[in-house]
Amino acid sequence: MMKAMWRREFNIRSLGFSHDRPEQFVRCQWQKNAEISITYLVYRWAFAILFLSVWVWSFFSAAEQNTPAENFLSKWPIYLTNWGYTLCTSQALLAVGLVIQQLIKERRTGFTEDHVQMPVIYKVYWLLHTLAVVIAIGITGSYFVVDYNPAVHTLTALNLLMHAFNAILMVLDVLVVAHPFRLLHFCWSLLFIFTYFCFSVMYHLAGGTGKNNAPSIYPALDWNKVGSTLAIAVLGILAVVFAHFCVWLTVIIRKQIAGSNDDACEELKISKPSSNQVQPLEVNTP
Repeated sequence: MMKAMWRREFNIRSLGFSHDRPEQFVRCQWQKNAEISITYLVYRWAFAILFLSVWVWSFFSAAEQNTPAENFLSKWPIYLTNWGYTLCTSQALLAVGLVIQQLIKERRTGFTEDHVQMPVIYKVYWLLHTLAVVIAIGITGSYFVVDYNPAVHTLTALNLLMHAFNAILMVLDVLVVAHPFRLLHFCWSLLFIFTYFCFSVMYHLAGGTGKNNAPSIYPALDWNKVGSTLAIAVLGILAVVFAHFCVWLTVIIRKQIAGSNDDACEELKISKPSSNQVQPLEVNTP
């Protein structure tokens, strides 16, 4: 079993987003039937509304901090926190959209599709979800370990929602969803964080400033001090890899508790092309 798992996880095809059972991406790990769970749909709606509300709230909060000397709203896009929360919000909205789409399809046809080709939109959701959970954990850790200063930062409701509950909610989602989490996908998280570091360098070279016209976006990411900033960047990259590994272990434990045999299906996907099969919906009988 362990040998098969490692062979699957370190297969070059695991870098991509192909999967033989796309229906897993619109289901809860803990549901018993094949059709869309209404409870899961309500959960997805609540999740999407919460993330979207906080995301919009962050814009209004930034606008309230505008002064004659600084348009803080215009600096909203420079912060990694906002990049990460945008990921969380995007995947949450896409997730509820996919569940609704599948529910409508089931109600129209009376069937649920298994073993069909992985739709591109499902691959996009998988990528966004992977990035969202790993980056959220990284943001929470880096904020409270490196950036947070009680003399400067106030733990308001919005601050906690964007720097603490972002990670808590995404880890909760990992425990709820049925779809897999691949170990080799850590490369996409690294690419994301590397992209942000490159952005911060270009922003610095262009003369950009942080809040209150500070010389850097974050005190720990001050490219005037290249040596210490590079050290922080390397630690940040290592933290992302560690967070990804921890989430992967969490998903394995989730599957073991749920008694899922999804790993066998992924093994089949790697060894042979997917098949097309339509299965009727399960009907609950009293």
